[in-house]
Amino acid sequence: MTNYISKFKNFGLLLTTLLICSLFLTTALSVQAGGVTYLTVTVSEGGTVDVSMQKKGEWQVIDTVADTKTIKISGNINELRLELIPDSESVPPFHVSSVKQDNSYISLGDPRLTEDTDPNSENYYYEFVLTEKQHTFEVGFSSTDEATVPQGQGVSVLLSPVVGLTFTNSLGGVVTGEQELNFPDGTSLIIWRIDYAANAFTGEVQIALHYDEPNPPIDETKLKLICGDSLYALYSDVDGDLDVDGTDVSIVANVVNTNNNGQTDDLYVPELDINNDQAVDKFDLEIVNDNKGASIQDITTYPVDTDLNIIYGITSHFSIFRCR
Repeated sequence: MTNYISKFKNFGLLLTTLLICSLFLTTALSVQAGGVTYLTVTVSEGGTVDVSMQKKGEWQVIDTVADTKTIKISGNINELRLELIPDSESVPPFHVSSVKQDNSYISLGDPRLTEDTDPNSENYYYEFVLTEKQHTFEVGFSSTDEATVPQGQGVSVLLSPVVGLTFTNSLGGVVTGEQELNFPDGTSLIIWRIDYAANAFTGEVQIALHYDEPNPPIDETKLKLICGDSLYALYSDVDGDLDVDGTDVSIVANVVNTNNNGQTDDLYVPELDINNDQAVDKFDLEIVNDNKGASIQDITTYPVDTDLNIIYGITSHFSIFRCR
């Protein structure tokens, strides 16, 4: 009899536990039990946001926001999609520069934020599950090659679709940048010049650069993100030991002599073509000489995300960033 009662109590405890877990799971997956969710969307100048819900397996727009609006969501809805639409007709055009859900910023590589598959579109999609009675979104748009950086801690912005920055502590401002394209083939995967006022932030900044798939393939896990004060300084470190010294000068000088000071092209080494004029000659040697003593830093934070092709680094000042 005692064993029977004990088993009955255990069964009751198990049933109660299952009911409690079911209740929590239902609440976590959807707020439909309460029937209503309020979504407040704030949009900066330079774009609009379409809010969509799924109906019969398709996303259908239920509202468009151009400034600030609170939308009442009711019914059997547990997932929404925001289409972030920058003003591409302005000169210069706008792009998505920041996305904040509730109290957290979305950074480059977040799987919830995806680009439109149309190569001519600058739109982004953001899909999320409703887990609270109220959600807030703040979407920032900025002109091409710049990003407005809000005040706050843990602030993430997109300088472009391939450059993300996360500030430990931002005092607010505008970060600007430009992709460097003038470098010899095969010597770098991506280079960006980024500028931001030193008094506009404190602490460290995470740099995230999205690079193209290497061709030919290389060991991406060993990629480095290095920074220097000039593009010539970065390329003058030809032996990759993070300084420009007599060894770098000697390496370039040996090839220059082999090529009779540029009169022949018997030996062309792209990494030594500092000025990218398709020759290794006295002009490259002069550049390396001029940059002796330049400071080069390896700021890489591993691991490299080889699935998304994103390399990360930590810095406390802005300059030129090169992935190689």
